Amino acid sequence: MFSGPLNLNWGEKHTVIQEVENYRYWFGDIGWGDVIYVGKEGLGDLETELQLKYVGGRLSSATLILGPSGLNDLNCVRKTKQIIGLLNKKYGHYRYQRLFEKPSIDELVYSSPCRAVRVGLYEFRTRWVLDKFHIESSLVGDDYGFYIEIEYIYLALQKAQKKRERKKLLRGL
Repeated sequence: MFSGPLNLNWGEKHTVIQEVENYRYWFGDIGWGDVIYVGKEGLGDLETELQLKYVGGRLSSATLILGPSGLNDLNCVRKTKQIIGLLNKKYGHYRYQRLFEKPSIDELVYSSPCRAVRVGLYEFRTRWVLDKFHIESSLVGDDYGFYIEIEYIYLALQKAQKKRERKKLLRGL
């Protein structure tokens, strides 16, 4: 057992839902594979949600979602850069950064890059590669607002998580 990103216990078998500092349990169960928490207080002025995924009772990934409260058309890029700066301080400089643009972005007249994010034509991703984790930050948007999603993937359980998700998808078909 070790404490990794977000001060969570990665690698330990869990039978009861973890208490997570600054978050309160909202929904889910370890047996289902998903547990969701909401922030007791925002991260700065950003609303927070934390989604934990389990495989065989072991924490395999966590997704920290910032927003939509605290993000808007004027600050989504600036806030994303601030979060990337903080992640760089904690985990070292990112390994990859990529901008995804759909071809139809050239046909859109917009006042800020955030408008293109909101309609799904623009997505910004940054990835950190560590010994035991991959961390990926994405700026995305929809009709309800903007979100900065930070996914922490525990590499030791990555294959098992993909297999679990595939089985879950096949059951639904």
